[in-house]
Amino acid sequence: MVGDGIEQGFLAPYLDELGFSAASIAALFTAYGIVVAVSAWLAGALAEAGGRGG
Repeated sequence: MVGDGIEQGFLAPYLDELGFSAASIAALFTAYGIVVAVSAWLAGALAEAGGRGG
């Protein structure tokens, strides 16, 4: 989760400089957070289904 803070620290100002609105930047980070949460859950479920692997 540290990566999220680092990304937001430089990505939001960069997108602002490119002319994105604050609402579109917020929507982008919201979508990113949802995708990361779902992906993490799926990765955990797949890892659990796979067993120990050894």
